[in-house]
Amino acid sequence: MNKRYPIALIVALTTLLWLATPVIAQDAMPGYESGVQVTDTELMQFADAMQAVNDIRDQYSQRIEGAQSQDQAQQLQQEAGQRMTIAVQESGMTVDQYNEIAVALQGDPQLMQRLEQLLMDS
Repeated sequence: MNKRYPIALIVALTTLLWLATPVIAQDAMPGYESGVQVTDTELMQFADAMQAVNDIRDQYSQRIEGAQSQDQAQQLQQEAGQRMTIAVQESGMTVDQYNEIAVALQGDPQLMQRLEQLLMDS
């Protein structure tokens, strides 16, 4: 994978990991060392997936806020969730793998540093 990741993306990924993401389970505790073994390839797949998920969330957030009814908002949320799932899968991961890495990154500063370094080096 020879993509160039701008510094702004690295900062955004770092920041967004601390914010709620619809696909991410929010179970991490500060200082939690996950013990999850994550390869560099998996971290890069995660970065690609997270960028796609965030793009989809950005695309749908205004549409959901402007929905004419609760039913329309729920339909848009389901559509966005399906698109996020597909984006994660197209990055080469399962949603469970994505969630596991996201939770691990929230609680493991060393893993976060590895991700940031990989993105700067790519």
